[in-house]
Amino acid sequence: MLGGALLSQYWGGLAPCELCLLQRWPWGAAIVISFIAMMVGSRPALPWVALLLAAVFLIGSALAFYHVGVEQHWFAGPTACTTPATAAATVEQLKAQLLHQQPVRCDEPAWTLWGCRWPAGTCSRR
Repeated sequence: MLGGALLSQYWGGLAPCELCLLQRWPWGAAIVISFIAMMVGSRPALPWVALLLAAVFLIGSALAFYHVGVEQHWFAGPTACTTPATAAATVEQLKAQLLHQQPVRCDEPAWTLWGCRWPAGTCSRR
């Protein structure tokens, strides 16, 4: 999953939003935990490793659910990547607004499969 996300970012040109980047952390943690478990190789510790990995993937699933909820407008997302731009009265306000704005919005899906995204009925077929 992490490799696919990195490929789509660097090879496919799909820029990640703030929540996309946050969702990568559990996968990285799972890789590190798995690598350490393989190097140590203690059989009695395997149930604890499995429990730890289950907790990491549960956190990752919760982050993914939150991200989908933000994209579907079920939840409010982080203000840095979901608030629409407002008119600035001065150049300084515009500069501050641009410096604090994320380049990719979290509440708009960056990619869909065959023009369809969940929930059903939101397809744009040509």
